[in-house]
Amino acid sequence: MELEYKRVPFAVKEVVDLADGGWEIAGYASTFGGSPDAYGDVVARGAFADSIAVRATKLLYEHMTPIGKQLELREDEVGLFGRWTIIDTQQGTDARKLAMGGVLDSLSIGFIPTDIAYSPDDGTRILLKVDLYEVSAVAIPANPAARISDVKALRSRLG
Repeated sequence: MELEYKRVPFAVKEVVDLADGGWEIAGYASTFGGSPDAYGDVVARGAFADSIAVRATKLLYEHMTPIGKQLELREDEVGLFGRWTIIDTQQGTDARKLAMGGVLDSLSIGFIPTDIAYSPDDGTRILLKVDLYEVSAVAIPANPAARISDVKALRSRLG
C-alpha cells in the first residue's frame, strides 16, 4: 500500500519558546465524521487508536523535512488531537515564522489505510483504521474542519 496524506487547517493562537530552544504546536491533525475532505474521505472515530498505541509521530514540514516530534497524541470526540515540538533548526524556525504569519495554517497526516468502507449513499470512502506515520505543517488542507488550538511553551507548564 502507498502512504496517503490528509491536510487540515489550524489557526496559531500563540507560539512560545521551549526551554531547549524550540517551540510547541498543538491541535487536531484530523477530525471524525462530517463532510468528506478534498479527497472524498471521512475518518471514523477510533481509526487511529491501534496505530497511536504503538507508534509516535514525527512533525514534518510539508511532508518532507522533519522539524519536531510528538509530545502527546490522542483521540477525543472531535478527532485526533496532538502536541508536537518544533525544533530550533533552520527549517523549524522557518515553519514557525510561516505559521505565525498565517501561511502554514494547516496540518496534514501521512498514513496507510488498513480498513475502509464505502458509504452506500454517495460512495464516500470511510477510513475505519489507518496506520499513522507522520503529521505535517502544511499550507493547503484537505480537511477544513480541524484546527490547531494553540502553541505553548513547555517551560510554562513546568513552572
